[in-house]
Amino acid sequence: MGDSQYRETILAWDEPTRWAYRVDESADALIDALVEEWVVEGGGDGDRSTVRWTFAVQPGGDMEAAIPAAKTMIGDMFGQAMANLTTRLSAVRG
Repeated sequence: MGDSQYRETILAWDEPTRWAYRVDESADALIDALVEEWVVEGGGDGDRSTVRWTFAVQPGGDMEAAIPAAKTMIGDMFGQAMANLTTRLSAVRG
C-alpha cells in the first residue's frame, strides 16, 4: 500500500478461490493489526466472477486522522486489485 511495507502470514490458501492473511508487522502507524480474506466465486467457462473481500482492522495511532479519506482509499485499493487481477487473468487466458 503506497510506500509502506508489511510482513504478513498466510492463514488460508485454497487455490484458486480463497486466500487469507494477517499483517504481523508494519511501520505504518495507520494500523496495529489487519486480517484479510479474498474469495472468488463463479466464473466458470468465461462467466463473470464475484470477488468477496473481507477485512478487519485494529486502528493504529494515526487512523483517526485518516478516517475521512479511508472510504476513498479502500475503494481505490479494491479497484486497483481488481484491475490487477483482470490483467493477470487476461494474460493467463491468452
